[in-house]
Amino acid sequence: MLFLWSNRFLCFFIALLALASLVLAESDTDGLDPDEELLCTPVNANACEPCPLDALNQPYCQPFGNRRLMHCSPLTPPDHSENSQHSTGEVLAWSACGRIPNVERRDYFEFILCNFLFAAVAIFIVWARERKMRLGRARVLAARIGLVGRGAV
Repeated sequence: MLFLWSNRFLCFFIALLALASLVLAESDTDGLDPDEELLCTPVNANACEPCPLDALNQPYCQPFGNRRLMHCSPLTPPDHSENSQHSTGEVLAWSACGRIPNVERRDYFEFILCNFLFAAVAIFIVWARERKMRLGRARVLAARIGLVGRGAV
């Protein structure tokens, strides 16, 4: 009985995944013809910008988390003989972008500063601990040789 239940559950799960992939495949087209080839040029050649947090998992934000606005137009001119609308087929899209040197430089120096602060705090803690240990050892030594109960000479 357990085998039949797990088998039915597995079939249901596979069918659900297939249905979800069909729905996602239909929603990814965004009304564009997937066979149409587009020529994309950047709107501004040096306009790489960081992706917003809600778009970091999008393909155009990979691998560095930056994107650039692209102006895409079809390689073949649209046919205007059938309809009276004069749409040129131009589309604005995002493209992946490399690293932004200014942001990378700022992040690098922030990393160096944090490491320096961690090292400074660690050195201070070691220094304070050694000082406390040295004073404790001096007290123990003074108690052993009998300097604790006498007046200062």
